[in-house]
Amino acid sequence: MNASDCMRGADDGESSPLALRPEPAAHEVLHALSPSEALRAAAIDVCVRLNTHAEVLDAYLARTPLSHAIFRAAEVKALGNMDFRRPILEVGCGTGQFAQFALNAPVDMGVDVAKGALRRAARCRAYKWLVRADAHSLPFGAKEFQTVLCISVLEHIPHAQGVVDEMFRVLKPGGRAIVTVVLSDLHRELFYARLCEHAGLPKLGRLYCRLQDWAFRHVTMLPHDDWESMFREAGFRLEHVRRCVSARAAVWWDLLLALAWPYRLAEALGIRCVWRPHWLRRRLARCVERLACGGDETGVCLAIAAQKPAACPGYARSDGNHPLARVMATPADS
Repeated sequence: MNASDCMRGADDGESSPLALRPEPAAHEVLHALSPSEALRAAAIDVCVRLNTHAEVLDAYLARTPLSHAIFRAAEVKALGNMDFRRPILEVGCGTGQFAQFALNAPVDMGVDVAKGALRRAARCRAYKWLVRADAHSLPFGAKEFQTVLCISVLEHIPHAQGVVDEMFRVLKPGGRAIVTVVLSDLHRELFYARLCEHAGLPKLGRLYCRLQDWAFRHVTMLPHDDWESMFREAGFRLEHVRRCVSARAAVWWDLLLALAWPYRLAEALGIRCVWRPHWLRRRLARCVERLACGGDETGVCLAIAAQKPAACPGYARSDGNHPLARVMATPADS
């Protein structure tokens, strides 16, 4: 799950060496690719596609803890063979792992509230532009993007309805939001919580669930129907809704979490501590593939493809004159 959320946060006052030009204080723009690289990436294809599941899984196994690879592999598998039309916005891009590992070309724009995460995302060169901003008030005009990606982010955000409304606003008519979100069902599938239940210690199990929500900053854990209602209320037409990350995958994810904490500590110190040779990744991939299968009935995550109808009411800021509304059309001077 994405450790970085898009909640509203105060500016910490640091100046970024990657800042492009003076912008409103509430937003910081980072250039992830040079203008020439961005133009070449735009010329490659009108659509961005998912890499093969084997490629995505190998990338996660090579660079992330096993528990994270299990969860992400099941999420990406649920997205199937979707194409993502440009221009693309990723809300809650974090350090850029999804764009770097799962997509075959750079994303046009990434947004996150965490400055440190955005700096790391810039280094992975999976985005043309990056903006530090609050997802409740995206710094773009209405009808700017054909695709909005939001991968395991909404469960980290209070008042998530406002973020879904913003995704609808910035989408062009006919554009799609591609979203994965963790459900409240996760709690009942956690290995250690279930262990406490079987041991006759239900209060300890509930405490474990609360501690995990705190550790992962889960603030909006809702059931399946509530998420569907949220998207419909925003005005979306639901094209595809599928549960993913099976109960078995969730159990193994929780069981292996203890092995991930040293990685997180090393990551905070700027040290890479995951090393798995190719032969080991191949063996692990076979096991993870089995865990990634299924989940349609018992999945603890929801994959949503929602379309903005071609005919929809107008919105404020629709003239595109917001300070950052044209940032993709007008790259900053180098």
